[in-house]
Amino acid sequence: MNSVFEKFSLQGGKFLVNYKLFLSKLEKVKLFIFDWDGVFTDGFKDAELQSRFNESDSVGLNLLRYSFYLKYQQHPLVAIISGEKNLSAFTLVKREFIHRHYFKIPHKIKAFEHLCKSLNIAEDETCFVFDDILDLSIAERCGLRMFVQKPSAVLFNEYVLKNQLADYMSFSSGGSNAVREISELIMGCYSNFKEVLKNRIEFTDHYQQYLKLKRSIETQNFTYHENKITEVKENV
Repeated sequence: MNSVFEKFSLQGGKFLVNYKLFLSKLEKVKLFIFDWDGVFTDGFKDAELQSRFNESDSVGLNLLRYSFYLKYQQHPLVAIISGEKNLSAFTLVKREFIHRHYFKIPHKIKAFEHLCKSLNIAEDETCFVFDDILDLSIAERCGLRMFVQKPSAVLFNEYVLKNQLADYMSFSSGGSNAVREISELIMGCYSNFKEVLKNRIEFTDHYQQYLKLKRSIETQNFTYHENKITEVKENV
């Protein structure tokens, strides 16, 4: 077994395809898509239906993007899809210069189709990080599927595995560094983790070039309105 796969398996991660297929799927990826609640967050909501994210996950996502940049000399496309309107998600996408943010999307496959069509990305060129029932419509069609498990959802976890709706199941839960785990797994597969850390720690010219390009990205926000995906020009 590949050494990276062995390390993550020993921690409790589950690879549901062999490492050759996993790597071949990853090689195609140009767009990383993340669900919000249950992935960046622990799923808890306050009285205003708001949630919060883990800063370690934000760091992991940034390092993943730089790892991709080191490997391919271009930025990966990144999107977040949520069924609700979370102020913390708006904070993250603005601060981290994420390309696309879809919020209050009742049927997430619509956002996925809009993403692929508008960005001219094939469905198998996507990586989707997800955790629950409303995400399965995308998991059925996307390229690489990274499933954030819930220890309490025994039957649902079993359903995802039996129906081959994931390629990897995390050992971390949403809001407890699952995004960081998946980011480091992919960096390990890109074989440049040490170089990523060195450039980030030393704040090298190459990392600063990446950061400058990242900060030039203008986030676009979309929602579902009158039976279609609509861009929203608003400050939140």
